[in-house]
Amino acid sequence: MADKGFAIQCPHCRKWNVWDNIHPEERFVRTVDEFDFIMNEFRKAKQQGQINNFSHSKLFRCKRPRWSCPASFEGFIFKEEKVALESLEKVPEAWAKRDFRLFKSDRENRWDERQDERYYGIIFCTESVPRQGDVEFEHLMDRKLVSRTIVGISCEVEAPLTIYAANIFEPKGKSPVVYWMPIEGYSLSGEPLVPPAYNMFCLTCRKIVVEQLVREFLEKEFGPDNCPLNGFGDGQRGLCAGRQAACLERDWNHCPAFIDERKQRCPCYNSDFDIIEKLRKMWELGELTLDGEAHRLGVDHRCHAKFRERAFPIIVHNHLVGVAMTGQVFFDQRELVDVDEFISNWFDLRGYEYELKSRQDILLLEEEQKLSKDGKAIFLMNKNQFDERLKRLEPNTAKIEEMANVRYRDIRSRSENAFRQEILAYIQRYKKAANFFTEPVLNVLKRMREFWAFKAVGFLCYSAQTKDVCLVSYSYEIEDEIDENGFGFPGEKVGEINLPYRQRYPLGWFYDPSDPEAPRNPWIKRFLPLIEDIRNKPSISLPQRGCYFLVVVPFGEEVYIFAFMARDIARVSRLKGRKPSSVSELCQEFMLGTCTEVIHEFADVRAFIKVELGNKQAKTAPIKIELVSKRKGAISHREEKTKADSKDPDETQG
Repeated sequence: MADKGFAIQCPHCRKWNVWDNIHPEERFVRTVDEFDFIMNEFRKAKQQGQINNFSHSKLFRCKRPRWSCPASFEGFIFKEEKVALESLEKVPEAWAKRDFRLFKSDRENRWDERQDERYYGIIFCTESVPRQGDVEFEHLMDRKLVSRTIVGISCEVEAPLTIYAANIFEPKGKSPVVYWMPIEGYSLSGEPLVPPAYNMFCLTCRKIVVEQLVREFLEKEFGPDNCPLNGFGDGQRGLCAGRQAACLERDWNHCPAFIDERKQRCPCYNSDFDIIEKLRKMWELGELTLDGEAHRLGVDHRCHAKFRERAFPIIVHNHLVGVAMTGQVFFDQRELVDVDEFISNWFDLRGYEYELKSRQDILLLEEEQKLSKDGKAIFLMNKNQFDERLKRLEPNTAKIEEMANVRYRDIRSRSENAFRQEILAYIQRYKKAANFFTEPVLNVLKRMREFWAFKAVGFLCYSAQTKDVCLVSYSYEIEDEIDENGFGFPGEKVGEINLPYRQRYPLGWFYDPSDPEAPRNPWIKRFLPLIEDIRNKPSISLPQRGCYFLVVVPFGEEVYIFAFMARDIARVSRLKGRKPSSVSELCQEFMLGTCTEVIHEFADVRAFIKVELGNKQAKTAPIKIELVSKRKGAISHREEKTKADSKDPDETQG
């Protein structure tokens, strides 16, 4: 077939997925009954937790991995628009969905040149957009790229460098487990890529233990169906705690079972793990700050063989996600441990006394020039020489940290944008429902509460004329107990607050009452008694303590307010942050943007209820709000005066 091929743009990652060699005629769904049959099989796979393994010749998916695309689509192609729309109606409402006319593979033209070559498509998303806590920190450290970077850095600073990245595994029935997995710039299976990177004593220790462990894992045929860690292996699907099993690829430093053994039996990894734990505790106790000396200059450490090392933390979005380790130097030969004493503590090294002693003797030779470049010592040096080497390393580790931060912000922005579109699409779907503020709005609040990891969220409305604040609805969850209420307008009057009149711009504030340095914004002070009043009502149960994030959006003569209360620390992140109960500036920015658009939609819904359904409140309301333009650039609105106010031109806003 001439001019074959088609393309579908993912609505979440915004990338085009192109199928060059498939003509739509080969894969389109012919009838609604055929679509029903495929979807029944699809639902069964989802219920069994095998949705990722489900495939069908007429099912198309986003080709990007989930960490890169926050909500990958499932798609089908149709020849007739009527069949496409009827099939779309059968997709559950909870799944974000849409229909479109199919593009050709050039991504510029649609299949609509002739009536008989017009094709349609539908896409939907079966999985919720991942929350902040679902971001896999593993993907922030591109292991292949970092490994190549290490090679260059090691050559530049003439020093060994290993980067440990935090990887989080969630075995069935167990709490998440964090493993620190090494990324190195050389291969143990051959010659080191960077000859001066490791002194021969340290390299020999690593090779002896690692090669022994690899032989054992191969001889015992450890794998997903025979994993020494209970609950990790899934032999049926070839997975390890829900992800691709590294042992099948012989990627041993990415296998949690292998890392467990290496931590117990390898003196080098065991020593590195000790300094990682020290950094982790410093971070949690607040002793390791982003602008502190320990972050910039690193933390000193002495390994089991008494070589000097230094570790540099890699901090991403207030989380310790990586550690860069260098060293293997000594200032005096008397510092080093006796080889026999050293070997006696490590079973796998026994029998290699002669080899290790000879490696140490080379390091102790007075003719150290043999291991030097241009007469400059590599491993035997003084403190000034070591500090000078680390100065060259510092900007390189800073670049690796910034690269991880950029990648994190990209992943978060994709997730937040996908979540925003999910919420706005849901509101659009139900905006004409008369019970919007008693039922659909609760689903919006619930998703916000879960996605942004709070225990409670309330939606309030303040009238600039009556000075009354109404609690419209709220959603609260703690200890598996959910309390949700949708009051509908006018809601329940819970207080009066004197806000600055005609504040034009949406504002958001974070407030932590337990933090003595928390900003005391004047508006915050006015809101706190209001929240206390809400919490203390017998019919309303809300958190009694915790942080607050308030989003205030003026709209006409009314002010709409989201009050997010008490951070759900367990859902914020699987790695403990420095201040897990707080709300980062990045998250605040996303929340403010999403809440602003949602409130504009809510106000539009309220106007529809008042005008179209003849709500009694509309007869006494001072204004009627009508949305003019939507989601193409900024959202604008105009106010239509009631007869009572129409004589006062100063009250009109653009």
